Order: sequence, then C-alpha cells, then structure tokens
Amino acid sequence: MLFDKLCGIVEKPDELQPGRPGLTIVPAITEFLRDLRRVVTEANLFVIPDGFAEDEIHTKVLAEKGSLLGEEFFLPFQSVAVEYPDRLTLLHDIDPKAAGLAPKRSFVHVWPTDGNELMKRAGLPANVKDDAVFLAWGKIHDIVYIDDLAERRRVENLFGVTCQFVSGGTMVATKRQILGYQPDMDIVTQVLQRLMQQPLRTFETVAFLNLPSRFVVETRSGGYREDDAPNRIRRSHERAKFTTLTPGEIKKLFGRDTGEDRQSPTPHERRRHTRTFRSERFAKSGLLGKSIIIPATWVGETEAVVGNKKYIVRTDL
Repeated sequence: MLFDKLCGIVEKPDELQPGRPGLTIVPAITEFLRDLRRVVTEANLFVIPDGFAEDEIHTKVLAEKGSLLGEEFFLPFQSVAVEYPDRLTLLHDIDPKAAGLAPKRSFVHVWPTDGNELMKRAGLPANVKDDAVFLAWGKIHDIVYIDDLAERRRVENLFGVTCQFVSGGTMVATKRQILGYQPDMDIVTQVLQRLMQQPLRTFETVAFLNLPSRFVVETRSGGYREDDAPNRIRRSHERAKFTTLTPGEIKKLFGRDTGEDRQSPTPHERRRHTRTFRSERFAKSGLLGKSIIIPATWVGETEAVVGNKKYIVRTDL
C-alpha cells in the first residue's frame, strides 16, 4: 500500500540519505518530513476499493454541493489518509475545528513513480525503483465550485472549481533515500496546478463519505494494536481502517436480517450531521442561516466480529 510506503519514508526522516551523487538534503526538507511524520502517525486511514465510481460520486456530490461541499463540509478526523487503488491523498485540518471549504488545510499527494510526466516537469528522476514514490505537498483553501459556464471554461482543468493553494514541494523517495526533490519554486507551482485535480477529487470523496445516510465503520483486523513502538509508525495492517456504509450494508455485513416488518418499520437511521436553515420561511423565527446538529439515530448493534475482523459503527462522527 502507498500508505505503508509513506510511513517508511517519514518514520526516520533524519536517517534518509541522498540517493544520487551531488544531492544534498537541506534542513527544510528534513523538517518537513518530521512534521509529516506527526501527521501520518495520527492519520485515520480510509481505503477506497476497486470499482469505486469516482465519476458517479463527482456527479452526485455536485448535484448536492450546497450541503456536501459548502460550509457544512468537514473531515471525519483532523488527519485523514484516503488510499485509492492507484494513489493516496492525505488531508489535514490545520485548525482542528475547521468546517467548510474556506479553511486552510495541508495536503500530501502520493503516487507510484512509473516514469510520471509530472516528475519530469519538476526535474525529478523518473523510472526509479519500485519502492520509490512521488510526493507533492502544499496547503489548499478557499475552494469554490463555479456554476457559470463562462467561468467554468476559464478553470476547465479544475472541472469547475477554483481554489487557493500554497505550493510546498515535490519529492521522489524510498524508505532509505531521497532520490530527488524540488522546494517551492515556479516549476513546482506549475506541477501542483496540474496535480490539484486529485486532492480536489479527494475532497469530493470525503463529502460523499459524509452523507447523513452513511455511517463510518471502523475495521480492526488480527494485526491491530493500539500501542506504538518507539520510533515506529503503525502500518495499515496494524491500525484501524475506515469506510462508510449504509445501514442496510452494515446489517448485511453483521449477518443480520435487513427486512422490515411492515407492522413495525425500522426507525429512520441517520448519521450525525449539521443542518443549516436556508429557507426564507425561517426568517421570522430568526433561524435563517443558522446551523444545528442533528444527532445520530442508529438502530441495532454497533459492534460485530466477523471472521478475524471486528467492525465498529462510529455513531460519534
């Protein structure tokens, strides 16, 4: 998994060596990797399976962007690592109370190298070892979805989205060596502009995972452990992994009957979420524009052991 490769790179940042002649690792890069180590250690890992229909999610999220991609947007945890079959994006709330798309968040995007064109543009070595990955990082904020077609054409490369970002740098590294890096400079900014579509897609994925009709399910497998060994970051098989499922999918996973008795239908199950009063009919009562927390409603068991895995429905998120 790319997450495990990232753990290997940031686990002992002070021990990483230059991977090619003439390369000097500047203190700023080491300091960045130290900071990243803290974020990766605390990150909660969401694994997106093969067959996840990103285009469908994009369409669905855009259809309801007022509630999913507006001021009610949130990261389920302060640090979230979202691993897709072909990439990994780490999002981190700089302010732990951040809500909406305006706050500044840091991101790290990780790809397999595979002779990536963006690495060539950034002046980084391509076609390197299989255990090497390409990292790009920075900060992103003020994400705005644009409806006007004329405006959309001007930001066509970001599929109708504008955002502000601060470029951090790009790097190719393994768990022992830094093979190349570029700090914040014009060429890195150009590379990150082309990369922005991927972190923004991750925001959409998170918005979909935040749907009130879905619940966060924590999975702990046989290798799970809570204690951290000194100087070692837990890998994916040693930590809880997260996904979101509908109530029906959860009950099926738990091996419970999902059929409803027509005489006593199951109460509506709903994840904890924020509701903002937007209708003008709330103006007289003074509620217009205000937000309230709708508590979670869950019927049934919240934990189950299936095979060698323990599943926990997180009704606190």
